[in-house]
Amino acid sequence: MNLTPDSWGSRRLKEFNQCHEPGGRPTGGRFCSREVTRVGITTARTPGDPLHRPNRTVAEQMRTLEGNLKRLPGVRGVEVKPALGQWDGGSEFSFAVSYIGNGQARRMLAELGRAWNQDAVLLLRAPKKGETPDAAFEFIFERAVEMDERRGLAGVMGKMGFGGWTWYKRNGKTVLRLVSVPQWGGDNEKHRRASMRLGGVLSRAGHGYRVRELKIKAEVMERSGANSYDAVLGRRAA
Repeated sequence: MNLTPDSWGSRRLKEFNQCHEPGGRPTGGRFCSREVTRVGITTARTPGDPLHRPNRTVAEQMRTLEGNLKRLPGVRGVEVKPALGQWDGGSEFSFAVSYIGNGQARRMLAELGRAWNQDAVLLLRAPKKGETPDAAFEFIFERAVEMDERRGLAGVMGKMGFGGWTWYKRNGKTVLRLVSVPQWGGDNEKHRRASMRLGGVLSRAGHGYRVRELKIKAEVMERSGANSYDAVLGRRAA
């Protein structure tokens, strides 16, 4: 398994950034992060749910999210890509979102998770000083991985202990993202070992790929609890 350093969004850091205004100006300064935040979010609900939406509607809502993120001061490098969230036994239309920004974007995502009645919104952010990164890998495939192949892998991955994963495209390549989420009971060492075993399964199945390890910290915003949408927004739960 070949590991390559995390380079997601590195070109974006060279773009003009209005956050770098000097603090001595009469208008004041503005600080924002230089790190990429990756987000797993969707407006989809399972068929039968009162808030179930067809994929076309979900796509339209994601395009709106993309535009709103781009309009936030201090947020840049916004990318919104169609994705498939999958687990052993099911899947849902989703989106892989990434941006370089600040707390305003995080609050917007909490607002949307709450409004869209989502079980959770997953954020993958840069680790803070002293934090240990969570195990996270991306498998970048040399050829497309068709839907029937993904379904076949789902049962194998479920038995390996993966609770869920994401498929999406980047630069024309199929990407499989696997993240250990401690808030959901993820164990970093078990996740790392399972990812290594999965690499062997993929190789034996004839898949050519490379693997990238992400230096991230997984954070979940949910309906309730210490990191609920209301808590992120500074509100009292209704």
